[in-house]
Amino acid sequence: MSRLLLLECAARLGPGTVDFGEEKRLIRDAVGRGRYGAAFTVEDAPSLQWGDLLFELDAFRPTLVHFSGHGYDDGTLRIRTPDGGSAPADSDGLCGLLAALDPPPMLVVFNACWSAKLAEQAAKALPCTIGINGTVSDRAVIAFARYLYGMLTGGRTIEYAALMAVQAARTHGLDEWNRIGLFIGDDSHALRNVVPASHFSSPSTTTPHKPGTASALARLRGSPDNITRAKGVLEALGLLQSWEDTDKDHG
Repeated sequence: MSRLLLLECAARLGPGTVDFGEEKRLIRDAVGRGRYGAAFTVEDAPSLQWGDLLFELDAFRPTLVHFSGHGYDDGTLRIRTPDGGSAPADSDGLCGLLAALDPPPMLVVFNACWSAKLAEQAAKALPCTIGINGTVSDRAVIAFARYLYGMLTGGRTIEYAALMAVQAARTHGLDEWNRIGLFIGDDSHALRNVVPASHFSSPSTTTPHKPGTASALARLRGSPDNITRAKGVLEALGLLQSWEDTDKDHG
């Protein structure tokens, strides 16, 4: 299973700021609608404090980490404090913690204002990160998150999912769409999808495995070339003798 961890890292500060409940609801809905949504487990940690972060990450070992919150214009992320307020997180400590996870998450999304600097720093040790350069509206970050995870659970690569989620936000008339950036630590990772390989359907095969089916194929009336090819398939499968015996019985 792929694991998506939703981290609510700062209190709602007032009108016009991110509605975390709506953001999480739409993310879960998008995952459920994805073609491979059943391959994903979604967990969320509301009211997250700095001291909780290690335990949440280690317990869940996420493939995808999504930080919902607010950022400072110096590039730091706000994190909840025990008294109900918020304070800037230690960016070096946060990046080090994420990079030390085994295995590290394939994608970390800092869905907060002024988070591009943090995302760029984290990408030095992680496969892919997403951050925001400047400020964005509540509607923009929620729309982006919804389409991003819808695309990822649909089997799209990280790079393609991020691109299309940005364009989706743009079609909603959100002027901030060009402030959302993908940072790549290793180019090859951005071209990967996050769906476990075991959940992709095995290619269908038209090669017959039962003598009865093989016999029906080989007895198709057609050109000599077609019958020769059919016999070649049967011979490769070790079924040619079975077909010949059946053909004699029904000839």
